[in-house]
Amino acid sequence: MLPPDITKAFGPATIGLNDTSVLTFTLTNPNPFAALAGVNVTDVFPTLPGAMKVAAPLSTSNTCSGTLQDSDGAALATGDSGIRLINGALPAGGSCTLSVRVSVNAAGSYLNTSGAVGATGTPAGNTASASLGVVAPAN
Repeated sequence: MLPPDITKAFGPATIGLNDTSVLTFTLTNPNPFAALAGVNVTDVFPTLPGAMKVAAPLSTSNTCSGTLQDSDGAALATGDSGIRLINGALPAGGSCTLSVRVSVNAAGSYLNTSGAVGATGTPAGNTASASLGVVAPAN
């Protein structure tokens, strides 16, 4: 059985200091005749030069079933520095999405790479990367 595939993107890909962007993960099941259970992935946000955090107010979306948590396994909350899906599900040949609003408190370019996506009974899948640009206001 093939592992799930993951991609990610920030929308918008460039924001102002302390503005928000929606980080969206798309998970796809490449197995046309077999559903996947126990789908999981962890994404720890970049901390330098500033800190990427889950933005306030908390706004998430999850069409993958399972539970969204912070990267340490606690309930997801504003200010967290990562996101994790546990026990998700993917229909045969299907896909699902996760999204969370994030903000950053320092100007710069932030490359964010997830951990490997996995599912019960499959080897580890791929990781996904996306960059978020944060610009300071002009003086």
